[in-house]
Amino acid sequence: MTPRPVRFAGLAGLLPGRPVTAAEIDARLGIEDGWTAAHTGVAIRHHTDGSEMTADVGADVARAALADAGVHLKDVGVIVNGSGIVQQPIPCTAALIADRLGPEARGIPAFDVNATCLSFVTALDVASRMLGPERPHALVVGAELGSPGLNPKHRESYGLMGDGAAAAVLSYSPEGPSAILASRMETYADGGAHVGVEGGGTRIPPWKLTPENHDQFLFRMDGRRLVQFALGVAPDFIAGLLGEAGLTMDDVDLVVPHQASLPALDLLRRKLEIPEERWFVNVDRVGNTIAASIPLALHAAVAEGRLRRGQVALLVGTSAGFSIGGLAIRY
Repeated sequence: MTPRPVRFAGLAGLLPGRPVTAAEIDARLGIEDGWTAAHTGVAIRHHTDGSEMTADVGADVARAALADAGVHLKDVGVIVNGSGIVQQPIPCTAALIADRLGPEARGIPAFDVNATCLSFVTALDVASRMLGPERPHALVVGAELGSPGLNPKHRESYGLMGDGAAAAVLSYSPEGPSAILASRMETYADGGAHVGVEGGGTRIPPWKLTPENHDQFLFRMDGRRLVQFALGVAPDFIAGLLGEAGLTMDDVDLVVPHQASLPALDLLRRKLEIPEERWFVNVDRVGNTIAASIPLALHAAVAEGRLRRGQVALLVGTSAGFSIGGLAIRY
């Protein structure tokens, strides 16, 4: 595919709420000490207490990304929210974030992209296609406050998930080395039963919530089957993404994967035969933050000097559906 001349002009990450250790999770769930750390690889994650709203967190991280880019909100051509969890069904979270950003956001088109854990990456893909001389900047936000929807009966996901937010300013940049080299997404609906939330939509409307069906309104995940599914499709997917970008794995400086869990990431890295030094992991420090996972990791990789301007990175992940997707970028 033809590279899209856009660059990540600004990045920001935010961990709302307070830090929660693996030991605290063990105590909450009444399970043996060390179980959470051993099975998820997450030493610490952040959980909100319900006082912070998604739009507030999203606006805060958006302001930080704009400041990092040196771009004024009035010059932004579109605001895209790439989150798997919405603040409320209507209006879209992007509109709520725009409202929190204040009068300068008035009139800027704002909409959501929801592909669960791939929402932010998909939003980057969509927003990048909208940029040009007349719309030089896009603001992509992903704020995930998923901890209120966790089910303590499911110790794996309860100990794995964390709250987090990230934002990126994409800018049209035909003169520079930065570009989106390729994008790819595949969905295998036969894997869709392994993760989900059944309640809250038209299948089980909110008014049907009862003590008996309460669990259907909470998150559930079969991590083992998801990992098996991902291992089965990832090699061919990565080969296809690299092929579309005109790259080989030797050309890639860093792979930034969705931070699913530490054991899953290790299995995937070994399956793909990627050296540790070209594989970025921060799930142990933040948990699985759903769609905020990849941009939080990207922000950390840049901040830590693991990815520098002009280098090539793969942003790749999986999501409920079952989908696998990613971007090849020259940062």
